[in-house]
Amino acid sequence: MKILLVFPSVFEAAPVFKMFGARAKLGAHLDISPNFRAFVSGVRCAASAAALGRAVAEFSPDAVVLAGFGGGCSAALKLGDVVFETADAILEKILSELGAVSVKIRCVERTADDAKKRAFFAEGYGAVDMEGALFAEVAAKHSAAFANVRCISDARKSPVPAEVFDASMDTRTGAIKPLRMFAPKLLAKYPTLPLKFLFFALEIAPANRKYAEFMRKFVDSLRALSK
Repeated sequence: MKILLVFPSVFEAAPVFKMFGARAKLGAHLDISPNFRAFVSGVRCAASAAALGRAVAEFSPDAVVLAGFGGGCSAALKLGDVVFETADAILEKILSELGAVSVKIRCVERTADDAKKRAFFAEGYGAVDMEGALFAEVAAKHSAAFANVRCISDARKSPVPAEVFDASMDTRTGAIKPLRMFAPKLLAKYPTLPLKFLFFALEIAPANRKYAEFMRKFVDSLRALSK
């Protein structure tokens, strides 16, 4: 199977690129093997979807696997849990054997707050992301199977307001610009924002480690599948 592994952000791609002594950056691709390539697309926007379209057209994969972080709609999902959604039986088997949980993933244009996550859970969704449905359309246009894999980094009742995360996303290029989250207007609206980020950083650290560990195992499984 020829596989294109897609990461929306540099941060999400970093553990895999590091495995092979490479540095992740927006638009970069990494040839892990002749039939297995990793690509940094950018977060949800028209430019990212277009970049993915070009990458798929050039590489012609049998499967597009989107991987990164996501929000938990179910209170049962904890930080660091890995969930997925796919109609491909082979990818489903690999992910299940690695301990990932199959759920419905709701794709949204902006970061979902706790109220929206509760509403999505009532509709049957276990997790939320920002690129899944958009990138699935790109894969379908090229007749490629699709899988969406998400590590929960934003559980219910996250200490950081949803609009702060949105502020970091450049919707023209797909880049993440962290300093935008500390814009004066946001600090004025949320005076305790630095403290909220401190709590978030402490919470997310174990999830980051679990994500990196999972991706190492997942990449090894995909590499074997691509031979």
